[in-house]
Amino acid sequence: MSNLMLNLPGCVATCGGGASFYEDIGPRLSTWLIPILLLIGNAHMARLGPEKYLVILHILGDPIDSLWSLLTKAELWSRCYAAARTYNPPRPQEETESYERRILDIGTVYAAIEELVGSGADRFRAHFEQLVREKRPDMSTEQFYHVTKEAANELSDSRSVELRRAGLAVVSYLYHVVAAFVDVIGGKSSSPPGGRIGTSLLISWLIPLVLVSNALGGYTSRRTCLRIMERYVKTVTGHSVEDLRRFSADKKSLHFLVGRRTAAVTDFYAAQQWSGAVYCYQPRKRLGFRGGSRDNSPWLLLVLASLPVLVATGVAVAEIVVTPTTGFGCRSVMLLAMFALWVASAFVTWATMRWSGCPLC
Repeated sequence: MSNLMLNLPGCVATCGGGASFYEDIGPRLSTWLIPILLLIGNAHMARLGPEKYLVILHILGDPIDSLWSLLTKAELWSRCYAAARTYNPPRPQEETESYERRILDIGTVYAAIEELVGSGADRFRAHFEQLVREKRPDMSTEQFYHVTKEAANELSDSRSVELRRAGLAVVSYLYHVVAAFVDVIGGKSSSPPGGRIGTSLLISWLIPLVLVSNALGGYTSRRTCLRIMERYVKTVTGHSVEDLRRFSADKKSLHFLVGRRTAAVTDFYAAQQWSGAVYCYQPRKRLGFRGGSRDNSPWLLLVLASLPVLVATGVAVAEIVVTPTTGFGCRSVMLLAMFALWVASAFVTWATMRWSGCPLC
């Protein structure tokens, strides 16, 4: 029996011909489909708006670009904090602890301005310095930084971070993977778990993506950040009339321009990247300013974004090769083909946005 070899007629005679569903299709789907849906459902995205469904498709079809965007946003925050330290030296006789808190508040406001007007040191620095020049005559420097601290606290408190719920989704995913191998936990299966678990492990890159997206968090509404900053400007300048040109000026939008060659001028909300569905999305991955010596290169961020997909593919292929039926087969080729498509998709997305001429990217 150890040398038993089957040909196609023998397989048809033994198992029958034709195509049909597995008898245990339910357990097979629950092994990877339900955990994956839980992971996708816990990726941070806007609560409102139809664009979030497009974001889900983008995450599944272009995971490298999605994770690269998240890491780019984290790097931008780090550079905003470093820039705040560079442009705002300690005041005379200012205590170190007080200075560190002030820098954190200014860095938070810098990050909010960057999110509204785009990357570039001159942009958020110019806006902040303009506020300092235009502050009310009766407002002292201490009062200005106190108002800045209040705005920074409100910005921080308005971001929703749901790491606990995302952690439960990750635990559920890992439980289903372990249950497929351990009969005591998941019960016996009618066939070896290689193919089923291989598909599940291929999507394990969702774990770091979901955790990073929830660690960054986001505002409960795309208008939240804008309204907080507008109130901050009104308090500092004393203007009772809303400034329509500071943050919420009309911009050109190139999104969803089917059959049109020219940009459409829209309001502030519609002109946001991905129409506000993902506040962390960075189409061109552009880091338009330097923060300090600890800055990370965009290409390093690309390597870090590619590692989860590369590791997930390697583990999935290895799992299929070493479990029955052993060897490199069609399923392994399918997984490698999907990895190649993800890499190609990341390049196409980057190249398209890079040379699109979109002023928002």
